[in-house]
Amino acid sequence: MTFQPSPSFRSSTIRNKSAPHQGVMTIALVMCLIQFTGAWIYPPNISVGVEMLQLEKVMGVPFQWAVWGMAVLGLLWHVQKFGFSRIFVVTRVVLPFAFIGLITGLLGINPFLSIRFLIMWGLVVICAGVIGSELDPERAKNTLCRILLVLMVGSIVMAVGFPFIGQQGYGSTLVWRGLFTNKNQLGWVSGLTLIIAMSIIDRKTWKLSVFTALVASICLIFSSSKGALLAALFTIGYVYALVWLAPRVTTGFGVFATTTILFLAGVFAFLLLPYVLEMLGRDATLTGRTDVWHTYFTAMVRTPWLGEGAGSYTSLSSLTLPLAQRLASLGIIVTPHNIFLGVLGDMGLFGLVAFIGMHLYLTLTRPFLYQSRFVIVCSGVGFMMVAHGMVETHEVMGPGPAWFLLILAYALSLQEQHGAPTLFQRRNVAPQS
Repeated sequence: MTFQPSPSFRSSTIRNKSAPHQGVMTIALVMCLIQFTGAWIYPPNISVGVEMLQLEKVMGVPFQWAVWGMAVLGLLWHVQKFGFSRIFVVTRVVLPFAFIGLITGLLGINPFLSIRFLIMWGLVVICAGVIGSELDPERAKNTLCRILLVLMVGSIVMAVGFPFIGQQGYGSTLVWRGLFTNKNQLGWVSGLTLIIAMSIIDRKTWKLSVFTALVASICLIFSSSKGALLAALFTIGYVYALVWLAPRVTTGFGVFATTTILFLAGVFAFLLLPYVLEMLGRDATLTGRTDVWHTYFTAMVRTPWLGEGAGSYTSLSSLTLPLAQRLASLGIIVTPHNIFLGVLGDMGLFGLVAFIGMHLYLTLTRPFLYQSRFVIVCSGVGFMMVAHGMVETHEVMGPGPAWFLLILAYALSLQEQHGAPTLFQRRNVAPQS
């Protein structure tokens, strides 16, 4: 079977190679990574705990508006050159999720809040889609690794050299937050950086990838974000299992085998969890998360089909405020600390089905249909979102690094699929010369 490249992607491969054009796309990628990871130099931490940190970003608003303006102009530029076909090919994978988000937002408890979340999330998707479909994959790989390495090194410098800024109180100890708002955000970005660095290692740039992975691991450990650390370790195992298995089996068998293994691993982990927690000296409620899940789920089942709109259960709202007061003994809890509950509360069962379906395709199915460097990166980022989402609600429908990296990697993988050099090919699939 011979793969037939899409004319729109194939013809753009030549037109997008000019140095000025690639330079603009590279600058856009750097700006988006800074904006969507939340990296900045924040005011000194004068509080104890995650919730009361100083979050003011000096000159952050002008930078944010510059990113939004760049997103709009970039989209207009892209459409003027290629029409809507290319951006549609990239973004159609999330269109069902976006459509349900729009409907639930309009019908939800706070349409203004929900539509704002949808617009911000849409800008993330557009930025990632335009950059990922126009930037050369090899250049994107090197830029991603370098800028993420800079953010990790900057976080170490801030935590070690300026601890009054780069560290925060957590219980009776001090932990790192680096260039980010809190320790969990540092752990989240460090985990994603580790996954990307481990996924793009090749003979040509292995030193850069390995060094980036090492520095990200240091930040991940010293952030004391145990959920992100465990999720990253599981994701690395999943990624390398895919790299080994995908070229050796058929698509159907690969999906079946991987699904079965993940299911059995989940059952095994659930049965052993109480004993593992006891050995680690942790309580069986996962630091109160089981109470949080029960409280939020009880409220969410009142509107099970369409939820209450984006942000209704995943940010401070009229719905989460009374729930947070009920859970005051655990801290300021304004999210359900679970990504699936977050989607269920915000967009109901219809949104949850669309969300799970998208992740099943990008994370589980597509790596067996076609293998390339950024297919693996996309799968790794998606798996990390789900794995860490079991204990946190980082990103449901809102601007964040995982959504940006997921769509960016998907768009870059489409370029690889339609003619650019790939990491490895399936036996029965070969790009047309």
